[in-house]
Amino acid sequence: MTTSSPTSASGPVVVAGATGDIGRRIVRELLAAGARVRVLTRPGSTAAAEAWGDDP
Repeated sequence: MTTSSPTSASGPVVVAGATGDIGRRIVRELLAAGARVRVLTRPGSTAAAEAWGDDP
């Protein structure tokens, strides 16, 4: 599998399922690589705030 640098992207990377085990790992890797990340969660989910904070 090949990966490319997310720093060349013009906008944020959107991750669906970011509160799950795999999604959480993906978000961590993207943030470590310097990417801007937005996460999608179910309405009313407190897991996103617990995992990633309340950063707009």
